[in-house]
Amino acid sequence: MNHFVDFGKRSIELPSGCKDLFDVLQLEKRPEARSFTSRVGQSLGDVGSNLNNLLARSTRSKNLVITWGSGSYIHLQNKEQVVAAIVVVHEGVLREQSVRAVFAAADLALVSDETVAAGTIRVLRYSLPVSMSVIGRLIPNLLLRGFGLALRKVKYELLHWEESDS
Repeated sequence: MNHFVDFGKRSIELPSGCKDLFDVLQLEKRPEARSFTSRVGQSLGDVGSNLNNLLARSTRSKNLVITWGSGSYIHLQNKEQVVAAIVVVHEGVLREQSVRAVFAAADLALVSDETVAAGTIRVLRYSLPVSMSVIGRLIPNLLLRGFGLALRKVKYELLHWEESDS
């Protein structure tokens, strides 16, 4: 069978985003990123609705990144109902200790700890339970106590995307 010809659906038009047949072949190999969204949130309610979406069952990996302009950010990933928090800390040792204290208070163990950029940035990875009650308390505490943000005065950029697990 010829993959280029579907006799029930013949056309000379290429799929959107493709300029030649090579692009059509690459389209089939590329993991599909679905529903990528980016928006600015102004309250914890915005964060909470995105957390609910992150924890909803799906056959795709889900990602939520919360950033606020300081270079530090929180990346939450749900892959096959295994949730991880990757926390990037730019502000130094005191901020890193505060972030670690929030996770310790929630009784969550560190999975990995990396130093990058000549020791100026820490990347901390934690495994999280798939529980809105736990994560729903953890993230506001992390923003308030870990990063010292005044939640009513900071605009958050929320990035959400899903990707195929194949």
